[in-house]
Amino acid sequence: PGPHRKTPRKIQSRILAQGNGSPKPPLCHRQARRHCLLDPSRKGPCQKSSPRSSWKKEARTHAYTSISRAYDRTQITLLAVKERQSSPLQAITSKVPGVFLASMVGFAAYAIGQEAKLHTNLVSDVVLAILLGVLLLNAPTGRIFRLHPKDDAPTLWDPGLRFTDKKLLRLAIILMGLKVQADLFEARQVLMVLAILALALPTAFLLIKAASRRFGLSQGMGDLLGIGTMVCGASAINALSPVVKADRRDQGIAISAVFLFSIFALLAFYPIASGLGLSAEYSGLWAGLSVNDLSSSVAVGSQFGDSAEVLAAASKSLRILLLGPLLLAFSLARKSDSTEKGWLQHMPLFILGYLAFFGLRLLGDHHFGADPEWAELLAINSKIVKFLILAVCAGIGMQIRIQTLVSVGWRACIAGGAGSLGLAGLSLAMLFAFENYSSLLAIGIGGGVLLVTFLLTRDAGADTQRV
Repeated sequence: PGPHRKTPRKIQSRILAQGNGSPKPPLCHRQARRHCLLDPSRKGPCQKSSPRSSWKKEARTHAYTSISRAYDRTQITLLAVKERQSSPLQAITSKVPGVFLASMVGFAAYAIGQEAKLHTNLVSDVVLAILLGVLLLNAPTGRIFRLHPKDDAPTLWDPGLRFTDKKLLRLAIILMGLKVQADLFEARQVLMVLAILALALPTAFLLIKAASRRFGLSQGMGDLLGIGTMVCGASAINALSPVVKADRRDQGIAISAVFLFSIFALLAFYPIASGLGLSAEYSGLWAGLSVNDLSSSVAVGSQFGDSAEVLAAASKSLRILLLGPLLLAFSLARKSDSTEKGWLQHMPLFILGYLAFFGLRLLGDHHFGADPEWAELLAINSKIVKFLILAVCAGIGMQIRIQTLVSVGWRACIAGGAGSLGLAGLSLAMLFAFENYSSLLAIGIGGGVLLVTFLLTRDAGADTQRV
């Protein structure tokens, strides 16, 4: 018998179920007296306060702390729900600050780039837009403008920046269909792109799976890194996550690891292609075939010129079309419970808009090719696409936090980097052989690398299983 006998057992079990850090149930008089002799810090009947009052005060403090934390989480959730359920006018006005900020940074990068191009051709306004965004976020200006989220709560700029990264990027891709000229594509180039996709994408996937096994990553993490590298980065990872039943932590690490290579491509692809003497058209194809993220691939292609930007978007669109079949293949291979019809909802509809505007360009060139109005319309469309891409690149920069890049899991970075570097290296070798030598040599290089990678990864997988 003791004073805790009057406390309902439901309340005691509910408090005890909260794990470590919860208050312990009160002791009876004899147990409390014996406990006080062993541990003077514990208040009992031998001291002024009774065990029941001390336990009630401790439980009340713990309950208030739990309620406060739950209230904070509820407020964050309510803010997200309020953003989704707001009226159309409120939804539009909430996006204005972020879109305006990204546009201003893009305009500033364009102005600085035009001034710098008078002195050197090594400066790209696309890279400037990303660097200005990174500087704005990580410098003290990030705290001044409150770009850093507090307790994961959405900031004033988040809706507009998400709108820029998603909707404005897709609008730019659709309008880019009007920039495609029929003489840019040849039957030989189309077959070349298909051959590179058929040989380089499996090579990248095998490298990622081998590195994942070597560093002890889970099968789900390897699948996320593989599809993010093969298709379109974060969008493909988010689409595959429910299929392989990946948790939010693995999903976030995979997106960050894949995006690291996009940053590398933005800085390294232009000097590498220029040093090898690769033409602008083939450099644009290399950007579309190798860079993971859609916006980054278009940004890398735009560094080589307008025609390279168009070819980068076209070749990247072919990779994005592989998302649906790959989701179905992963679902069957991993025996997922998700329905096979669900992969259709992940097919990007903006690709259809891109193809529709490409058809409109073909019809316009055929019927109005000599009219100055048609040429003026195409020039206006090119300027709109240019400023949209700069705004998207500024939004990319305002998502790159230096602390996040440092804290990303190094094992996932190495595994994803192995696949990304393998994809970029093999694509570059095949494109260089296609342009300077022969198609048979390029296909032989791709087939040989794929065969060697398959044999090496199979032996490595067998050794790992034996160990």
